[in-house]
Amino acid sequence: MSERPPIEALLETNRYNIEFIPQLEDYVNQQLQTRTYHFLANQTLLNLYQRQPEKIKLEIVTAILIKALMNLHNNNDFMLSLYLLPEKLHGEEIIERLIELANLLETGLFQEFWRRLSTWNSLLQKFNETPGFVDAIRGFILGILTRTYLTISKQFLSEVLNLSGTELEAFVADKDWKQTDVSVTFPQEFQPKPVRVVENIRFEQLGKILQTLK
Repeated sequence: MSERPPIEALLETNRYNIEFIPQLEDYVNQQLQTRTYHFLANQTLLNLYQRQPEKIKLEIVTAILIKALMNLHNNNDFMLSLYLLPEKLHGEEIIERLIELANLLETGLFQEFWRRLSTWNSLLQKFNETPGFVDAIRGFILGILTRTYLTISKQFLSEVLNLSGTELEAFVADKDWKQTDVSVTFPQEFQPKPVRVVENIRFEQLGKILQTLK
């Protein structure tokens, strides 16, 4: 039987122990560098910060929100993390910026997301230090596009993914998607499957229906 990762054991035995805070903080930084993600560990740290607000480190909170932003595609971790933050932190500029970026992504304003990101140097530096950030955001955007479109113009795709012409060509080729000079076609496997509803009507029910139509 394989041994459980140390963080899992600590979460079971020391989840409410404030002395666990430094280890959790180190684990947040580890997640940033290794492209891993552990919401329960991050949530535990935020809960401990609530109990010991004097121990809060803004850079760690920022890192937790960045990791949650990178995982928007399948959960509400970003919003849940915000709920655990003390009200005073919501006024920090970098937290406000992260909230704005999350809102832009969730409302489909992808071009504006990239535009604002490029103008916020403090955030941009932090994101550049986070391996996989851009790939994660593009993955989230693509998840929405492939469920919405079958064929999409290259110009629009270039804008929402923040990829130049040659970068986009290489990106699409790597995905092995069909393309023309002006458009890209996503595989049909990405499209939502139609839901087939079958209703069973008994013979006596059918007779009543036909009777009303006379």
